[in-house]
Amino acid sequence: MNTTSALPGALLSIVILAAILTIPISFLLLSRYRKALIKGMGYVSRQFKTPAPEILPVQDNPRERGPEIKLIEAGSLVDDSSPVFFKLKETLGYHWFVYGFMCLAASLVSSYCYLEAMDAFSMWRLAYMCLTYFIPFLPISFLLMANGWKQILILSALLGFFIVGISYIIWAEAGSTLSYWETLKPIVYQSSIPMAIFFLLRLWWIRPVSLFLYSFFIFCCSGPLLFLFYVSSHPDVMEQLAYFFIDAGMGAHGVLALWVLIPLLISIPVGWLFLKVIRRWYLRKFINDLQLNADAVMILFTICYALIISFSGTGYALLSLLAFPAYKLTGYLLFYFLRRRKIRSNSPRLLLLRVFALAGDSRNFFARILKHWRYAGSVQLISGPDLAVDTIEPHELMAFVAGELKASFCEDAPSIEKKIQHCDQAMDLDSTHRVNEFFCRDNNWKFVLKQLLTVSDVVLMDLRRFSRNHAGCRFEIEALVQHVDLDQVVFVVDERTDLEFTREVFHQAFAGVDAANQNIQAGRVVRLYQIRNQRDGDVFRILNQLCLRLKSHE
Repeated sequence: MNTTSALPGALLSIVILAAILTIPISFLLLSRYRKALIKGMGYVSRQFKTPAPEILPVQDNPRERGPEIKLIEAGSLVDDSSPVFFKLKETLGYHWFVYGFMCLAASLVSSYCYLEAMDAFSMWRLAYMCLTYFIPFLPISFLLMANGWKQILILSALLGFFIVGISYIIWAEAGSTLSYWETLKPIVYQSSIPMAIFFLLRLWWIRPVSLFLYSFFIFCCSGPLLFLFYVSSHPDVMEQLAYFFIDAGMGAHGVLALWVLIPLLISIPVGWLFLKVIRRWYLRKFINDLQLNADAVMILFTICYALIISFSGTGYALLSLLAFPAYKLTGYLLFYFLRRRKIRSNSPRLLLLRVFALAGDSRNFFARILKHWRYAGSVQLISGPDLAVDTIEPHELMAFVAGELKASFCEDAPSIEKKIQHCDQAMDLDSTHRVNEFFCRDNNWKFVLKQLLTVSDVVLMDLRRFSRNHAGCRFEIEALVQHVDLDQVVFVVDERTDLEFTREVFHQAFAGVDAANQNIQAGRVVRLYQIRNQRDGDVFRILNQLCLRLKSHE
């Protein structure tokens, strides 16, 4: 058997089978994880003895303390009046270019190996193949920049125009005998399989963990399939092994099952060890969720490109795997210089409060806010069923699989205070910040909220769909009025918010505090910013308002 021609098929089978396994298992794990969190949040912590701070409105208060409440259309605001927000958008652009250079470094390695394997090296061919192997920049751009299909289509159009334009210039200058459309075919077919796998793994429900789990299933599938490839390409070894098991009294199907099961039992611990290494790197801030997903994309494309190169030479195919180290080294060097360009001297902490019933709207809004805010500072939030899946981190998933999720919950007052004091505020290697999520019990979430209010620099409260059915948000509003300068809070509403009830809650909250309260003394105005769904411009304007609230903390 020609092992050179059989190896690409074996490796391609690993890539595809790992994706097939990842989709249903990711769905199952996230579904069970969400149910476990919701169940844990409904429990009462027996360790929590400190009573939650009750905020009771004063009835029949003779003094009028009702605040002035203004409803402001977010579309009427400017979106770039804050220098901090301008710097956030600028930094996101810098990161996009950094990932572009990282992908370019990887494409140079893959292109050189391909052309040397084909014995067809030339500068024009090198430029063309670099463009072909530059395609991973497209899905990485989706991870970095896009929220929703509209932005994916815009990015696809922009990068597609760039690739088509550059490839046409190369074709025209090189004087190729092929037609221009024939030269485009390699760009399409060499990236079609990894691109299809990427979109399958980025289905909205499973995307928080799919690429992370995909790397694990690559290990799991590699053991059995590579073993079967080896024995099938070495008939003498296969015959000796087969007769050994047959002499032991096993049938043909039993032998085949063992040949799959034994390598699988070996490869699963190896894959789990790999995940533990990733978890350790994640906790030590050597890598974050964005880098982890981008790295998984690059590994997927690098393997698929190596498969194509292996048809011309196995040695150069193995050498082309150095494209990933080149990608990482380039990123490390560029991010090192970018880290010296800090947004602010002290990283601000954003507390996100919201109506849990928002579900998909909450996830979409959170993703758009986080996309920019992570370059300024960290985000603190109390976990709920709306964002439980979207904010899951590698170590939390592994804790859940290992049955250790209970340890992540807030229990007694001292441990809660300790967790808040040790919130992750430091920058990662790529100068981004993380989300600090607090898993609370039914009887201690109010205490956690009060502690978070004392350490947060700015608060974003999403009151879309707020109504009489949301007692938790009512408590949060009362806590904000009592403990936080409302000039540091941005309230967001929409057409589904019960505005009359919202005004009533604010009036009662102001009536429930004494005259020395900072918001009473300053005569704070409550501004409710009304946004329209699916409008990026409104989100940008809300981000600008958050950045404007940081002036007093410069």
